[in-house]
Amino acid sequence: MASEIKVDTISEKTSAGGVTIDSVVHKDSAVYPSSADGGALGSASNEWSDLFLADSSVIKFGADQDTTLTHTDGTGLTLNSTNKLCFNDASQFVQGSSATVLSIGATDEIDLTATAVDLNGTLNVSGVATFQSTPVFPDGSLAVADLDIDGATDIGAAIVDADLFIVDDGAGGTNRKVTASRLKTYAGADFDTAITINDSGNDANFRVESNANANMLFVDGGADRVGVGTATPSVGDLHVRNTADRTLIYCEGTAASRGETAFIVQANATSGYDALYCKKSSDVTFLVEHDGDCQNDNNSYGATSDERIKQDITDANSQWDDIKALKVKNFKFKHNTASGSKIGVIAQDLESSGMNGLVKEHRPLSTHIKVDSVFGTLYEESDEIPENKRVGDVKTETETVKTVKYSVLYMKAIKALQEAQTRIETLEAKVAVLEG
Repeated sequence: MASEIKVDTISEKTSAGGVTIDSVVHKDSAVYPSSADGGALGSASNEWSDLFLADSSVIKFGADQDTTLTHTDGTGLTLNSTNKLCFNDASQFVQGSSATVLSIGATDEIDLTATAVDLNGTLNVSGVATFQSTPVFPDGSLAVADLDIDGATDIGAAIVDADLFIVDDGAGGTNRKVTASRLKTYAGADFDTAITINDSGNDANFRVESNANANMLFVDGGADRVGVGTATPSVGDLHVRNTADRTLIYCEGTAASRGETAFIVQANATSGYDALYCKKSSDVTFLVEHDGDCQNDNNSYGATSDERIKQDITDANSQWDDIKALKVKNFKFKHNTASGSKIGVIAQDLESSGMNGLVKEHRPLSTHIKVDSVFGTLYEESDEIPENKRVGDVKTETETVKTVKYSVLYMKAIKALQEAQTRIETLEAKVAVLEG
């Protein structure tokens, strides 16, 4: 044997049942370990700094040896399980937190200093990402749908010609930058026309759809006017003009049962305000005043009366008794006593006289409910009011309001007048005979 190990001192290791070797004596009487740094290991050319372990050897740490460092041949050193390699304190570490995840922790900041950092995988940033310079992305790698602009700049500032917009070329998802000045070419000659839409197809050029109770389309011209079919509206807040041979405005309600009025013209002025008028050129032909009175330029009111569209045509029965039974009365409307006394008939009087055909039932309006709660209730400030309602609108309807078909009543009066004329002529003939 070239050398031997002499054991100078052996003491019992009671905690583990083994022995502890305090020192090793070489054959040349040198004692190891040496108390001095760089102590010789057998000779001056061999020191403790030259110590190495065999392949796959394991160094264990701690009284219970819970932490190990294993030599992985050809690769490096492996720390066991999920133990950490700590720096400064336990809050800064490198750790294999699972079989597939490597964790790097720091109290405040992890600083990577290199010419380039190459990430070969998915980057998940759960916090705020701050770039000291402009990031560069490969063409087409950033989807427009994933781009979130938080309005960090002043979005209330006016748009100038040099401002840039991002548009999709429509060919393959390629985004292009375009200046505001170039958009003017497609939006109109200038920004006096905010939006120009031109569609050569058969569908609607502009469609507005809403499933909510809010306004489908709200146009507020403010102090200016709104024009449809005219570039320079000159009459009213809303000016609709049509030069083609088709209906100008078409209002249609397709619901089987509708609780609202299809078309409403509201005039709140108490005097000097016309609710509606129709005209030909500059001449007014039909006028509805604020109080409901109507004026017709030629005093002609008609109904379809062609014999070819009627059947079961017979002479009307005598209207003498009905007209004689009429009770013509004076009255005032409760909701508008200032309008003065009116003349007309009472629906209930007609019904009691057997003229039920002249009476029609109609749902009550807010005006009727205000003067008599028997017709229903109105929305008040304390109610939960739907979006399409307001305070004072009809809330519930309990009874209908009776109306009178005055136009039919007039025809009954004409028939009775004819009967009276016949009687007068008969009496005149009898008087003539007596006088002759």
